[in-house]
Amino acid sequence: MCRRVNFFPLLAALLVGLMGACGHAPEKPVNLRLSQAIELEQKGQQAYRQGHAAAAAGHFEAALRVDMSIENHDGIVADRLNLAQALDASGDVGGARRQLDALLSDSPLSLSPEQIARAKAALGLMALKQGELADAQRLIDEAQQACAKTCPSAAAILNINARIALERNNPSAALASAGAALPLLAEGSHLGERANSLRIIGLARLALGEAVAALAPLLQALALDRELGLPERIADDLLQLGRTHAATGNTGNAEYFYRRALTVAEASGNAALAQRVREANKP
Repeated sequence: MCRRVNFFPLLAALLVGLMGACGHAPEKPVNLRLSQAIELEQKGQQAYRQGHAAAAAGHFEAALRVDMSIENHDGIVADRLNLAQALDASGDVGGARRQLDALLSDSPLSLSPEQIARAKAALGLMALKQGELADAQRLIDEAQQACAKTCPSAAAILNINARIALERNNPSAALASAGAALPLLAEGSHLGERANSLRIIGLARLALGEAVAALAPLLQALALDRELGLPERIADDLLQLGRTHAATGNTGNAEYFYRRALTVAEASGNAALAQRVREANKP
């Protein structure tokens, strides 16, 4: 979620008359509305990282209005992508889709292949969450065509494709797609996407009946999510580790990971997450 705009910091304007008298060209006027849009976007990113999706959406929407008022096309693209992600996270899937549809239908913006790929991938992920597997696959195929294998979103697109394969009960295809994503993600960076790849690899191994082989990638995903400080993902990782230990027949370890998942979920203050963990732990 990053803006591709040029930012000119505020410069002191002292002694302009004397500077002009010395033959210097006048300073370029500061674009105050651009600065305002960037500040709003930064507030949105901070709110989103802190788990306040609705507040983030408000900031991104305000940034979008400012960028539209000055026809800052790069900003408009970034704002709509950011706003769609925040709206989706806050539960407003329809609003998120409207932002992405508006972006893709706005021909004057002349989207780059990467921007098209990101928008299509986001729509594909939303379709996947709604259980619309055919639409999800179509959109991800379109994202891959726009992105090829070199754009910055290539690994994320491969991971979404892997998740679709898991939902279609094709763990071998999921393993191949997530395995192809992992080398595209450098060590020490892209922690969230690396965790996604490792989690899918673990779940694919589990679905293939290879529970012991699933443990290592799931533990690696957990370590990355703990580093990022994401309670929902941490709880999910712990749940999957509980499932995996149960599949190996180690009920003691399974209960241990379920208890850890519930502790994390309850401490997070997310009632829906805590309820989901309790449901998963029912016999």
